[in-house]
Amino acid sequence: MSRMTGGERLFGDTEKEALRRLMWRMARFSGLEIHTCVVMENHPP
Repeated sequence: MSRMTGGERLFGDTEKEALRRLMWRMARFSGLEIHTCVVMENHPP
């Protein structure tokens, strides 16, 4: 979930990109293969 109390967003575009890069880096490190990854916006309140 990327929203907090009051509808405030936890992840902006910069944070989403950092999360995506971290996931791919950790997958490479651990020998896992990510087939697809989607970081979507939450539904409007």
